[in-house]
Amino acid sequence: MEPWQIGQRFPCAKCNQEFVAANPVYATTVLPMARPQQQPNGMAVASLVCGLILCLPIASLMAVIFGVIALNKTKDPQVGGKGMAIAGTALGGVGILLVPLMFLTIMLPAINAGRDAANRVQSAQHIQQISQAIIAYANNNNGDYPPDLGSLYRDQSLDLKLFVCPGTGTTPPINMTIDQAVQWVNLNSDYVYMGAGMKSPASPNALVIYEKDSDHDNRGDNVLYGDGRVVYLPVPAVHQAIAVTNYYGTSQQ
Repeated sequence: MEPWQIGQRFPCAKCNQEFVAANPVYATTVLPMARPQQQPNGMAVASLVCGLILCLPIASLMAVIFGVIALNKTKDPQVGGKGMAIAGTALGGVGILLVPLMFLTIMLPAINAGRDAANRVQSAQHIQQISQAIIAYANNNNGDYPPDLGSLYRDQSLDLKLFVCPGTGTTPPINMTIDQAVQWVNLNSDYVYMGAGMKSPASPNALVIYEKDSDHDNRGDNVLYGDGRVVYLPVPAVHQAIAVTNYYGTSQQ
């Protein structure tokens, strides 16, 4: 078609009806189809919002659940939100792993402190029973304290478990002879004996027994004084009491 023919009326050779000649360029141009708009995905939004709340376990769990549902919905090309669903699911998974770790980080020190407190009480009971055995030994030996804890064990037939702190994991061997048990007590007891040479009644402030610093992770020790008191002291105070007893001996007041 010539340019001058555009807009002119011409009869159709087949039907004899007139038509207006159009520009062949516009007539043959195919416009691209508009991309259909995707539907919003509420589950994807909910998953992302819950995933951002990492401090709540239930929120992290819901983020994963909503995320899985949202991803299933995005299998339909008309439903969007796939990126948000993936992000929410990932954040929810991180939250599920992170919350127990946070809980343990907060609670573990309290659990350990409670366990150590229980061990301190039980250890103090052991020392108190040893103190009573020392008095019984002194009554049978003209007021003299035993020369060592092994001799006390032999004389009073004590349970070997009394010579260990429950928190240390020290375990007396089984099937030992009396002599072997005496040697084991003197070498492996969790308690250090300072009563050799003392007589009953001992000076009230004289240190008779103290725990090794490692018994309670160097935080403090139970100590036994000459008047039978069992007291839990910080490590520096224990060292001071040891020094005073070593300086004044059994005559300190």
